[in-house]
Amino acid sequence: MDAAIGSELCALLGVIPMAVAAPRIVRTASRQAALFTREFENSVLPLLESTITEAEPRARLAESLLSYATKSGFVISGYATMADIPLAVDIAVLGLAFTRLYDDLLDEVGGPDLERRLGELVEHGRFTPVSDAERLLDRMYRELEGRLGRRRDDPLYAAAAAAHRFQVRSRDQRDPATPHATLAAISAGKGRYGTLTVFALVRPDLSARERTLVMDIGETLQMLDDYADRDSDRRAGIRTLATEGRLGLADVARRLRHLRPRLAAHYGRGSVREFTGVCFLAMCVCFLDRRLPGLGARLPVKSSHPDPGPVLAGEAGEATPVGDDRGHATTSA
Repeated sequence: MDAAIGSELCALLGVIPMAVAAPRIVRTASRQAALFTREFENSVLPLLESTITEAEPRARLAESLLSYATKSGFVISGYATMADIPLAVDIAVLGLAFTRLYDDLLDEVGGPDLERRLGELVEHGRFTPVSDAERLLDRMYRELEGRLGRRRDDPLYAAAAAAHRFQVRSRDQRDPATPHATLAAISAGKGRYGTLTVFALVRPDLSARERTLVMDIGETLQMLDDYADRDSDRRAGIRTLATEGRLGLADVARRLRHLRPRLAAHYGRGSVREFTGVCFLAMCVCFLDRRLPGLGARLPVKSSHPDPGPVLAGEAGEATPVGDDRGHATTSA
């Protein structure tokens, strides 16, 4: 057996105590996926269909956003169970769909102008879309804002603004001269504030203690995401501690083992089983996807989103409006 695979298997064995709820999560996965799919059809699809007019790009985009919302929905559902709060499925699905499209716009279109305009959106609610994909993002944002009914001074918006700043800093991950400490800080910031934003959507009035726990969860999940994306990031010229050989599955497992008693102390020993079960399954899927490609797809939970390739960018990194009359690059996410 390859030494790296053996080490990663040992890492998975080391977190087996977190897997108590994993069999039940797998058994009920299709039911939960159906719940998220129905909500997607109710909350996101009408916005998509009235914004993206061409059938083929609309179908690709719908498939991509739905896939991300249903798979990432297991993490949010696990958190809601752990925190003993009712899950607002509509808010979760809208928030995850928005997050996926936001990420893809930054990844595939990017540029200082888009970064500035998206910053205005998440910090101040001001946005002037220039493409159909951006118009869809704006509509999902307005829908979320209306359903949440939160004031602009709600901590949710500060978390989203911080997450955006770290997303903008991620351009430094393409610079060969960026030090490892900076790479670590960027990944940690994206994970910490991104997860805080998403969890704050379904959990208003987070206490300071719980915010710290949620941010530590986010940093751990980002580490797992970087591990899972190591090979694709290397091909794309994106540097993380994982691509630099400084982060592996054992590091993720070690961090989860240290985090688990803190979660149990705050939420209760029994309450954390659902969430840690989701984390265990996510680790298994990421391991299988890297070491036995395709096999991991049989499990329902994944921390990183599937990569369909560059589909939102026009030529030279310029935004191409979806369904415009130039006839090239349409959209998907």
